[in-house]
Amino acid sequence: MKYFFHAIQDWKIYIHMLITIGIYTPLYSFSLFLPTIVQAMGHTNNKAQLMTVPPYVAACIATILGGWLADRHKQRGIYMIFFCALSIVGFIMLISTRQPTVQYLGTFLAAMGIYPNVPMGVAWNGNNIGGSTKRGVGIAMHVGFGNLGGAIAAFTYRAIEKPRYLSGHGTLLGTITMSMCLCTFMTLYLRRENARRDMLLAEQGRTLDDYTNAEKEAEREKGDNATFFRYTV
Repeated sequence: MKYFFHAIQDWKIYIHMLITIGIYTPLYSFSLFLPTIVQAMGHTNNKAQLMTVPPYVAACIATILGGWLADRHKQRGIYMIFFCALSIVGFIMLISTRQPTVQYLGTFLAAMGIYPNVPMGVAWNGNNIGGSTKRGVGIAMHVGFGNLGGAIAAFTYRAIEKPRYLSGHGTLLGTITMSMCLCTFMTLYLRRENARRDMLLAEQGRTLDDYTNAEKEAEREKGDNATFFRYTV
């Protein structure tokens, strides 16, 4: 229970919860209403369903490639910011024009921006929570709150607003923008915190390699507040 309370008192997890609901709301909305969006471009029911496949294929490729690059570079925040920006461009294309070709291209960019941030957000939050018990609670908070986006999604695209769905696209544009701003804040904060811890260590004439197993064990209960812990940015 001690680690449970450590998790619910960690403000960083709550920031990730807000980032997540800002991403999961478009995720659920996109899944539920992409056929409706495509149909509003003038396509028939069967063709509208078929035309939803290519954006998902593109999103799958972007998810795999984005995860691989983030792991390779050992960074997550900058990639989440990029994918948020990509989806913002997509929703701007959907909301700002009546041209079906431009709108359809917008669905590709929206999907390619939303889907990679789902696993990457869970990984980023988990990377930065010290201790397996606290991490388990933190990820549960993260995913549980994000899934409330499904409740919002059910009311995002209303039939009375077709074919433009201005408030629907606008709502998702707002949530993604919120997530991008919070990702930017967390990236800057975590980099600054890592630099602060490095400076304190340098003042002692030590490096991370100098820590013994006994010293790490002594700080084990501090989790991500341990002096040797460094955040993934």
